[in-house]
Amino acid sequence: MSTPYRYKLHSKSGKLYCPSCGRRTYVPYRDDRTGDLLPEEFGRCDREANCNYSFSPYDKGTSGVSYSDQVYEADRQQWKGGQVTPQARPAPAPKQPPTPELQQIPADVFTRSLGNYEANHFAYMLKGHFGNTHAQELIERFRIGTYKANYRITQNVGDRFKVEDFGKGGTIFWCQDVDGNTYGGQGVLFSVDARTVKFKDGEGGFDRCNRPIHYLIKSYLKEQGKALPEWLERYEVTGDKFPYPFGLHQLATAPPDQTIGIVESPKTAVLAAGHFPDLCWMAIWSLSYLNKARLNPLRRRNIVLFPDTSANGTAFERWKQKADELNTKGFNITLSDYLERAATPEQKEQGYDLADFILKEWVEKKGYPPTWDNKPNAMPTIELLQSPNGEYWSNQTGVEPGRVLRPVPLHRVG
Repeated sequence: MSTPYRYKLHSKSGKLYCPSCGRRTYVPYRDDRTGDLLPEEFGRCDREANCNYSFSPYDKGTSGVSYSDQVYEADRQQWKGGQVTPQARPAPAPKQPPTPELQQIPADVFTRSLGNYEANHFAYMLKGHFGNTHAQELIERFRIGTYKANYRITQNVGDRFKVEDFGKGGTIFWCQDVDGNTYGGQGVLFSVDARTVKFKDGEGGFDRCNRPIHYLIKSYLKEQGKALPEWLERYEVTGDKFPYPFGLHQLATAPPDQTIGIVESPKTAVLAAGHFPDLCWMAIWSLSYLNKARLNPLRRRNIVLFPDTSANGTAFERWKQKADELNTKGFNITLSDYLERAATPEQKEQGYDLADFILKEWVEKKGYPPTWDNKPNAMPTIELLQSPNGEYWSNQTGVEPGRVLRPVPLHRVG
């Protein structure tokens, strides 16, 4: 009679983000005896043809000892002789999966994306928010790219595949190391007011127009009937697609004592850099990526984390747990609780982040960025008021009439 496996893939917990390809297609392993999920490296990506990440707690690897073996031995020692030993069971040290080789994206793929900003909705928003000069500085500093082809996503709807076209205007946030080598990219389609475009997926839920850039490139080439280049075929099966924080390349020119501000999304990092230039802003892509390996280039820096909000404060607690763990490994990380204190219950329910405060709470109420108030020589000469022609421009641009603004000169006394 066979013994049932203690550790099984647990799809009912919901799909997680894959540590290799970054897609939300990752099924973790669960301990059926305790009901707990195993450490995040144990799981399997459902994208078997394209990602193929799989690491089982029963894999023995080169050491000849699996995670399952370690737990079994700990249990055996604890219950040896039929009695519990007075010592608590030591936490098993899980074996780390082999580190796949990182694959760079060719430099010309990156450089060809640097332009066409008149069709880039995110660049359009930055210019409207900061003005052309400051926006261009941010675009160049963060090396923001433009996805020039139509943004198309293939969905599995029932028993067939459906291709949905969302049009042009995509933004690329590149993942680069300190030396400027490119290892990945996130292609995002924004609306003109900087919201990520959402669509109804094949399961009746909502998904975002947010995909790794190699997925978009491959989809485009297949649609055109073109062969995949050799680099892309290698890239799909090797290495982590987001091994570094977004904006890490800034370390090459940032002052050595400048504090690093880390948020979750690249969009927030760019907006924060425009408002709070005292910090060097970066984004970690996903909270699950906030780990020692990705932050290692920042080990000697002071780091401040800016968590998103949540209805019950769980997001802040998860960020705090990550920070506490990293501080035991030699990092110097503090956690900002500004959003947690400032956000209303309604805002927390919506998951407000720093970008939401910048775009909605500050600028829309004041008519200009609040940092201008702190710099007398940079005070604005205009304020933004609701346009009387809002209906007309709404029909032309798709922006809600109440969000169509017009510049009005400021009249100062003295």
